[in-house]
Amino acid sequence: MKDTLVTDHIDIATRIAYGQVRHRVVTLGGELIEKSGTMSGGGKPRKGGMGNTIVHEYSEEQIKECEYQVN
Repeated sequence: MKDTLVTDHIDIATRIAYGQVRHRVVTLGGELIEKSGTMSGGGKPRKGGMGNTIVHEYSEEQIKECEYQVN
């Protein structure tokens, strides 16, 4: 997990992973984006566990702040 960022949604993961500086990003759903740009994981949701309900929604301002902190 070294140097791996964790996000809630694939949309946020994609924006961070493919920014000016590439990052390895994984979502809570299991999708993984490597620094090289390859995507893997995801698939059929499991029952139980952490669930897949939306807990928070993030504004563009909050996403930009996260991107700024990462870079």
